[in-house]
Amino acid sequence: MKNNKIALFVLSIGVLLLCISIVLAIVETGNKDIIGGADFSTFLFVFKYEKDGLFSKLALLGVADIIVAIAWELVKRKR
Repeated sequence: MKNNKIALFVLSIGVLLLCISIVLAIVETGNKDIIGGADFSTFLFVFKYEKDGLFSKLALLGVADIIVAIAWELVKRKR
């Protein structure tokens, strides 16, 4: 029971990090003054390079947390 709560907590942290990184990158993209408007390529640039790649690092950490939580549950169920 305790392991299930830990896996759920790690999964929720991963999803939260992933969502926060995407929302922050969207807000940062909206703040750019670009002639013709900001589009998806601008979003990808901001996501990867703005603030030393903070948004992409947060997203990768979130994906890693999700993978760890899923692997934890799969290993636990095999036992």
